[in-house]
Amino acid sequence: MASEQTHCRGCGRPLEGRDRFEGACPACREAAILGAPSPADAPGAAGRGAPARRHAAAWLALALAAGAALIIGAAVLMVPDWRSRGAGPPVQVKGVPTAASPAPSVPRPVSATPPPAPKPVPPELAATLRLETRELLGLLARASYDRVIDNYVQPDEGDFARVERALDEIVKGGAAKGFAALAARLSRQGMANVTDDLRRVGDAEPDLTVALVAHLMREPGSSDARLSSEDRARSTLRWHLASLFEGLDLPAADIGAVLEVRPGVFEAALACRGERRAAWLRQQPVAIHWARLPVGWVVKAGLAERLERVRDTLKAAAAREGPSAPPGG
Repeated sequence: MASEQTHCRGCGRPLEGRDRFEGACPACREAAILGAPSPADAPGAAGRGAPARRHAAAWLALALAAGAALIIGAAVLMVPDWRSRGAGPPVQVKGVPTAASPAPSVPRPVSATPPPAPKPVPPELAATLRLETRELLGLLARASYDRVIDNYVQPDEGDFARVERALDEIVKGGAAKGFAALAARLSRQGMANVTDDLRRVGDAEPDLTVALVAHLMREPGSSDARLSSEDRARSTLRWHLASLFEGLDLPAADIGAVLEVRPGVFEAALACRGERRAAWLRQQPVAIHWARLPVGWVVKAGLAERLERVRDTLKAAAAREGPSAPPGG
């Protein structure tokens, strides 16, 4: 049976093979894709042969490839939308994070090593420190501060030397100008106003700074530059011990747990009736801190650290305010 002849709908040429199903020759299909005039309208169209058909086929292949690329790109863009519509979690390959996996956290630098957690001590050590604490409380209750300093504070030569050095700087050294300036402001403005000003400029313990400066202003034994460093240190320690314990019912105090709060430093917690007369210390827990040295048990009163903080504050104050002669000089 003879096949029926089919012609191109654009130029009328006979069609063969696959072109019969397309209904147009390659040249006319190319013109339709590119929006060009039909080859039938172009001069010399009848003389086009196999080269023209190969050229049209190349353009058609290029157009089909571009269309396929567009389809693949659209599918890729739709992948997040499929995941958000509940297509299920991505497959997790061991050791390879997926797009849905949270990014690993970046460790932040630690500004300071946290203190170790307090540790219980052996029962015999706890019993020894409770006896030492009870004896110390008896001296403090009688305000025998010189005996406390002689027996428990000054034997800690390292801490006592720090107290001497910090006081020397405040009274006649690098912090003396700041001390004089702050003392003058206290006389003019009062403690509350100066405390607020110190807090605004970043003093972490403005109540301590004001309390110490006020003490040095009214107590020449702690601030007279003509006295020895030891005398000034002992005078300031007497004030500090009174600030820590006056107003508390020390004879009736309960001695609680004994813990090692730092390597070699042991805390005996106290439960006392009453209230400290020093308002700047009322929020701090009542406790005795002990350390064992070759000379025996010593008390860590914490004055050296406090004086060093005040010294640094006064040096900063000297940079903000004009020079002035230190009181008691």
